[in-house]
Amino acid sequence: MNSAPVKISKAARLLAELLAVSGLSLSKPAWSTGLRAYARTADATLPSGDLDPVLQELIDHNLVVRSNDQVKLLDRFYEDIILQIRKERRAGLASSALFDHVFPLLSSPFDKAQVNFRTSLLFGTARYVNQSYHQFEGAAGKPRELAQIARGWLHAESFQQVDSRWHQALLEKSLEWAVEHCEEAPGAVAFCERQSQLNNQVLLYLGLYWFMRGNDEQTKRFLQAANRIPSLPGLVAFDLKRYDIAVESFAQAASRTENPVLYLPVTRLTRVLCLLRKGDAAQAQTCCGPDNQGVDPWLRWLCDQRQGKARHSRPSYSAAEMTSSLWLTVASCALTVNDRELQSQLRESGEQLAQQAQSQGFLWVERQVRRFLHKFDHARAECSPWDCVVPEQPWKLRLKQLMDLAQKPRIEPEERIIWTVRPVAAGWEAVPKLQSQAKRGGWSKGRQLELFRTPPPCADEYDLRVFRQALARNFTLSDVFHSLVGHPRVFHEDTGQQIEVVEGRPEFQVNKGPNGLAVRILPSCLDSSGQVLEMVGHTSLKVYRFDPLLREFSEILGDGLEVPESEQAAVQLLLDKLPAEFAIASDLASDAVQEVAADATLYLRIRPLREGLELNMLVRPLGSDGPEYPPTHGGQRVLLRQHGRRVQGVRNLELESQACQAVLDACPGFGPEQGTAHWVTTDLSASLEVLEQVGRLPPEALTVEWPEGQSMRIRHRVSGENLRLQAETQGEWFNVQGQLELSAEEHWHLQELLERMRNQTSRFIALGSGEFLALTEELRRRLEELTNLVEPSKGKAIKVHGLLAGALQEVAPTEGDEFFQQRLARLNDSQSIKPPLPKTFQAELRGYQQEGFEWLSQRAHWGVGACLSDDMGLGKTLQTLALLVHRAPLGPALVIAPTSVCGNWLEEARRFAPTLRVHWLLDGERQTIVEKAEAFDVLLVSYGVVVREMKILSARTFATLVVDEAQAIKNHATQRFQAVLKIPSDFRVVTTGTPVENRLEELWALFRFLNPGLLGSLERFRERFIAPIEAGQAQARQHLKKLVHPFLLRRTKTQVLHELPARTDITLEVPLSPAERTFYEALRTRALEKLNGSEIEAMQVLAELTRLRRACCHPSLVEPKKKAGEGSKLEAVRELLHDMRQGGHRALIFSQFVDHLQLLRQELDQQGLSYQYLDGTTPAQERLRRVKAFQAGEG
Repeated sequence: MNSAPVKISKAARLLAELLAVSGLSLSKPAWSTGLRAYARTADATLPSGDLDPVLQELIDHNLVVRSNDQVKLLDRFYEDIILQIRKERRAGLASSALFDHVFPLLSSPFDKAQVNFRTSLLFGTARYVNQSYHQFEGAAGKPRELAQIARGWLHAESFQQVDSRWHQALLEKSLEWAVEHCEEAPGAVAFCERQSQLNNQVLLYLGLYWFMRGNDEQTKRFLQAANRIPSLPGLVAFDLKRYDIAVESFAQAASRTENPVLYLPVTRLTRVLCLLRKGDAAQAQTCCGPDNQGVDPWLRWLCDQRQGKARHSRPSYSAAEMTSSLWLTVASCALTVNDRELQSQLRESGEQLAQQAQSQGFLWVERQVRRFLHKFDHARAECSPWDCVVPEQPWKLRLKQLMDLAQKPRIEPEERIIWTVRPVAAGWEAVPKLQSQAKRGGWSKGRQLELFRTPPPCADEYDLRVFRQALARNFTLSDVFHSLVGHPRVFHEDTGQQIEVVEGRPEFQVNKGPNGLAVRILPSCLDSSGQVLEMVGHTSLKVYRFDPLLREFSEILGDGLEVPESEQAAVQLLLDKLPAEFAIASDLASDAVQEVAADATLYLRIRPLREGLELNMLVRPLGSDGPEYPPTHGGQRVLLRQHGRRVQGVRNLELESQACQAVLDACPGFGPEQGTAHWVTTDLSASLEVLEQVGRLPPEALTVEWPEGQSMRIRHRVSGENLRLQAETQGEWFNVQGQLELSAEEHWHLQELLERMRNQTSRFIALGSGEFLALTEELRRRLEELTNLVEPSKGKAIKVHGLLAGALQEVAPTEGDEFFQQRLARLNDSQSIKPPLPKTFQAELRGYQQEGFEWLSQRAHWGVGACLSDDMGLGKTLQTLALLVHRAPLGPALVIAPTSVCGNWLEEARRFAPTLRVHWLLDGERQTIVEKAEAFDVLLVSYGVVVREMKILSARTFATLVVDEAQAIKNHATQRFQAVLKIPSDFRVVTTGTPVENRLEELWALFRFLNPGLLGSLERFRERFIAPIEAGQAQARQHLKKLVHPFLLRRTKTQVLHELPARTDITLEVPLSPAERTFYEALRTRALEKLNGSEIEAMQVLAELTRLRRACCHPSLVEPKKKAGEGSKLEAVRELLHDMRQGGHRALIFSQFVDHLQLLRQELDQQGLSYQYLDGTTPAQERLRRVKAFQAGEG
């Protein structure tokens, strides 16, 4: 310490000694009175008059400070002055002056106790020892004051002079002051060294004293007593970064006192840091002390920050009161929460503390402070061991806590009270019921409770409010509804729908009408209860309460009063005289009430309604405290008392109407109803449509409210722009991956997206917790199409057929490998190809036939199979021949057709495609012909030959493979289908007028041949298309149509009729003769008898129907005994042939029954008419000869 200056007057010296002995801040009356008494006993002369010059001399020499007329000696001068008093033996004189003259002027009992104790301690004066002990016995509750008395500069003899009962408190406070303020305490330490035994608390302080001074040798001495003071080993372990050992030591120390809060501030700090390092912020919180000053508020705040909570704001501190443990604590907080501002604020006080610690020999403290200061300036520097807790931004911790809390499952109580309401004859009834959790989820029906008895333990604040009021005096059953206002568990007894009970406000209304002014109160109250209940929609019950005055008005007005418009002034005067608390809606203007602009904001109140929603649009002209109306409903002026005065809001009904209509136009989900502001959606999809449309409105257009909490929300809205695909080739397939971007942070893989889309009937995908993803209608359609393109696969990729590159690109922008790009390029190129008709083709094609030829050529260029499915008679053979001529230079072609049409193929090829060399593989060296076939060769075979010669045909690759009348391979299980499937070719074409005759599986078989895998496996095809289409799902039919459309061309005669010659259809009805009718009825009766009373099989029914049809053709087809000539149809043909011969015409006659044709042959033979006859048994060559003969005019 610095010595006091010696060059001061004796009077000034005496004043300094008086202040040193007192240790207090003294007022002028106290120090001046004491100084005069002290000077008299010390034979010193003082200035006459005012003593301020003496005080000013001390102030000028920086020995004292003066504040608010209080004077105090600076701390650093105490020791030298006290030693000087002792040396000159003036302690008794100073004490006497203090006790006799200053003591009576002290107002604080505690100050008096300090003076007693201080003089006893300093000078061994026993005058007031006993009295001061009893006064200061509770001084442990004022540690700062006691520590100031027992400063570190006290000598060991000072402690020896004090009663032993004081030793513990004095030593603790003296050593505490030393370690907290980094001041030496030689007297206390020396006194401790002389003692044979010390209690644990003093022992701990003494060990901490040497530890903080960096004296390892002395610290080791006290570590040997670790079993008595485990906190010290914990602190040492922390310093060595042995954090787990530190935690154990601190826990052991805390268990000694059965209190988790350690006594020493620095040990509390290090224990909290160790626990935070383990991630146990909750346990660390229990280790913080309850004090509102010192380290404890900072430790509590730090634990809050690490738990992501905001229960306490950041504490404040004073640099002047900064102790070593407090500085280390604040610095640790600044480091752990990465608070750069706080770190900057600590630099100056840290430098001062480091210098103080260095000057007083507290080297450990200096090192720790220096480490912190270096860390504050260099973020990446080490600050061991204080950086044991990884710094984390508080906002991140809080956000994590919020997320954890949001995901924490809610624990429902085992029991709850609900209130059920229902209309009864006398009005409404409310009943409390006790419900229990059901084993399978949900709640039990509930047991009715008595309202006027003590509620069960599960009653919450809402229930208790009702029960408490029910137990009060003058409570009636009608009052229960007012008590239920705002209760969260009110349900309709009959429907089970949750009900919101709200308080309504009766309104005095004046409206202009055709019969004058209508004056009324809504709702009207005509009974003595003074309460009206009104159900609003499905989810809200309004409770209107009428005070006696308002009830009187209502009784007078009844259902309303009609007043002539000429009495408008009288009605307005009535309105002006009404009590200010009445709510008024009027079409009349009042000059007595201030006008304010009414708020035209539209509000949409939404409440859950089972699977749907109840929506109400409303306006609040005078804000949330005023009445609310549907837009354009109610009076033009709304009068209400607000903030102590009545105001009238003037509504712009036209503006309300326009705003409401704008919302309805933008949100078609509300429905077509006009003039309404109340809607109900009955299913989830419709509810989400409305919410999605409302969510797209600008905020100023509509304010949405969910009084009971939002039960569903659209979290993301995505369109096709958010979807990206990537395709990688694997054989004939593409492995397709993709992502749907929901937000900048959230993406869905394509597989997950399609999985969520499965079984989805709307464009909304549930995300859980009432949240949904809204797809645009266009994106939903694309994803549904994609779903019908894919094959099941594992992993994040899906399988899509290689021919569907274009379809993928239509779904979303697709990035692909080289093969994918080639496929896409060929598709794009093929669409622009329009090859000219070969010059060697000897026929002129109609427009649609030219289109058919170009379409086939484009598919060939694309490299996909094609199905030409025009109606019969539209020239499929001719279009295919044109294609064969076009592709003839590429290699041989193979045409597979039924035997019955092979001749026609041969003739038309010779006629229209003379450059083609057609080989009909009937007999002979088929193998040789197949092997030697080359460009411009066309091999013509029947289905029977294909099966027999499958090995020969499958050994060649044909440039073009044509399957005519392809319904012949509609059964995928036949040898015929398998044989055709195995023939290699560069391009495949099938022609058929009926791609599907009976079952959709026939279409699958055709495409299994044309483009294998395009429609997936048969099982997958059944799942995706057959089952849904047979169930009547038009959407599945559309998906299938779109999938096969690029590969199938079908034109009907109706579509191309304008290009065909006109056709005349004449239906000739031939009635049965009486004999035939009798015969037919007998057959029909017999058929019914066979089918009646037995299990009917389809084939049996078909057989009986066929018999009846044959009987209509000719009776002999059923009963051979019947004469051939006895038939009405045969007679009609006879007459027609006679007429045609007379006119020089020729005819083709068809029949489904061969034996019917045999009857006709007999008739023609009898008449001597020439004809050509064909049926299924006619050999191919003979068939061709007869066709040529007919075309040449023979027969």
